[in-house]
Amino acid sequence: MSTKLLLLPNDQYGMGIYQSKDIVATSRAVADMFSKRHGDVLRAIDNCECSAEFRQRNFASSSYKNEQNKKQPMYLLTKNGFAFIVMGFTGKKAAHFKEAYINRYEEMEAALQARYQARMECRQLTDAIKLAHDPVKPHHFSNEMNMLLQIITGKNAKQLKTDRTLPDTAAVRDYLEPNEISLLAALQPVAAFLNVTTPDYQERKRLLTEYAARLRVPGIIGRNTA
Repeated sequence: MSTKLLLLPNDQYGMGIYQSKDIVATSRAVADMFSKRHGDVLRAIDNCECSAEFRQRNFASSSYKNEQNKKQPMYLLTKNGFAFIVMGFTGKKAAHFKEAYINRYEEMEAALQARYQARMECRQLTDAIKLAHDPVKPHHFSNEMNMLLQIITGKNAKQLKTDRTLPDTAAVRDYLEPNEISLLAALQPVAAFLNVTTPDYQERKRLLTEYAARLRVPGIIGRNTA
């Protein structure tokens, strides 16, 4: 399992999506949520009677820095690894958090699928931009993506990198919230069509903004994020 983050864990479950496309939770967050000593959770993972293949696939050694800025051991757990370790946790509170974690894994699986869809449909948009401009220049692509980001988040790529503390080389799309990436996936094929049929930038922006507003109706895409 790769331990290089694609999306940093930023919720109370300590969960994130890694470049290997693994959705993981940290052993530290699991200990906190289930009111266990982190050392006990680490020992449970170290001593679990699973195959070497299962361990390699579902538990990855990692670390964090404590309040004294000292590196401490930690594990990253996939959905299957999480289920294996917490299956022995009992009681109403444990049952509540098991359900919450399982729901969160499923939400992040849906978010990961939406990111994949957005990547695929970005190719369609890129091809449409190439057809619409002769010669095509780098700013044609960046202008179109910034327009979509402005519609979805109210900010362009540079502003989002600053606001969300992202590296300059980051692909902003990979750091969008689940509802934002879902809206991007829905808008990109429309933007591709409009690049071919509607050459005026401001008119395309108007049409896409109106379409995004319709998609934000509760139950279609989600709340307004702009």
